[in-house]
Amino acid sequence: MIQAYIVDDESLVRKGLKMIFPWEKYGIEIIGEAASGDRAKLYLQEHPNTVQLLVTDITMPGMTGLELMHWVREFDASIKMVVLTCHQDFDYIQEALRIGAIDYIVKTQLETQDLDELLERIAAKVTEDKAPAAAAQTGTGATTAAWTREAFEKGWLHPLWVWEDESFQRMVDMLADVKAIIPEEWAEQALQKWKALFPQFPGWGLLPSDASALRSWLTDTRSKLQQWLRQSGYSEDMIHGILKALAYMDAQAIEDLSQSGICAQVNISKSYFSRSFKDILRISFVRYVQIRSIEEAKRMLSATNHPVYWIAEQCGFTDTRYFGKMFKEMTGMLPTQYRQSQHAEADTSRS
Repeated sequence: MIQAYIVDDESLVRKGLKMIFPWEKYGIEIIGEAASGDRAKLYLQEHPNTVQLLVTDITMPGMTGLELMHWVREFDASIKMVVLTCHQDFDYIQEALRIGAIDYIVKTQLETQDLDELLERIAAKVTEDKAPAAAAQTGTGATTAAWTREAFEKGWLHPLWVWEDESFQRMVDMLADVKAIIPEEWAEQALQKWKALFPQFPGWGLLPSDASALRSWLTDTRSKLQQWLRQSGYSEDMIHGILKALAYMDAQAIEDLSQSGICAQVNISKSYFSRSFKDILRISFVRYVQIRSIEEAKRMLSATNHPVYWIAEQCGFTDTRYFGKMFKEMTGMLPTQYRQSQHAEADTSRS
């Protein structure tokens, strides 16, 4: 069972969450609750290695949910966190996701949310990290302890391994055990992420699951990527600077991105950045951001019930009609059609 702990300063909310959600159906047991972040912190200190899932309100008197999350991340990074929020708290959701929240629950929409889908998603995110670690500790299965979700995201899901030897070595080190096998879901996630980071690169292939073959694939693909980037004719430092820009963009919320801010981060003039970005990556900066925005919109349409106009705003579009036009241009479907297709696909897979 996944042991969960609820933190909310409203007793009715805590009671409602325990009663409304079908926790046990998805292998989740509520082992305790607290009315404040301070009390939750004390409980976690007194009961280490007990809680796997923390469900916390964002806005509370005293220690806020965000402050509690920061503390939990330092105290025990294995604890997964879900935030409770209201409509007016959406500004805080982005911060919560940056801290490490795996999902969020809108308290004012409990009656309209698909609670089964929400809990299924949360439980899957918690257990997908427990399984590799458990296999490594017991000696069963073929995954090593190096394959933690945190290590995977830090070591693989960024563009700097293409250029920085140290970053690449960290990736390879995770495959030190010859028996290591990258989880299939993670392999697909990594490949899709790399394709999104370098949308014009033609040399992607299937990721092999065998560690030895995967090391060879990574080395070969890295070499091809470097060669492709050098064909632009720019200096090593300039190519590295553009990759740093990609890494910075990837770490920021889409609506927070600005070309001037990115240029300041990588110390490249705005005019030179635009030209070199297009020459090196074979795609304009504006088009690159549009592609990333639509990819994020697809994720939100699949994973949330937020209205299309809200998702458009979160993805940097001020005009919903333009968003719909751009979305259809890139996907062949309107946002509502895409959402319906994803829900239908999910229903089919569950049946």
